[in-house]
Amino acid sequence: TTSRYPTQKTKALCKYFKNIINFAELFTRGSTKLSKIVKYCKDHKYKSLIVLHEYKGNPNGMLIKYFELNIEIYFRMIKMV
Repeated sequence: TTSRYPTQKTKALCKYFKNIINFAELFTRGSTKLSKIVKYCKDHKYKSLIVLHEYKGNPNGMLIKYFELNIEIYFRMIKMV
């Protein structure tokens, strides 16, 4: 999932993840709250959710939520090329 108006860098990173992760789906959240996206994923039996964060147009973080183990992991990204 991405922000309301993702930049080209964020879109490219999302497409990259979609290509390397089997059965991945790309979702631009628009004005949808993250809590509703999490509920949707749980209701539809998704195993995990990846949320990319951006600051001033640059991707700077990634949240991975594993529903089966109820684990959240946050990665901070520095100097994306």
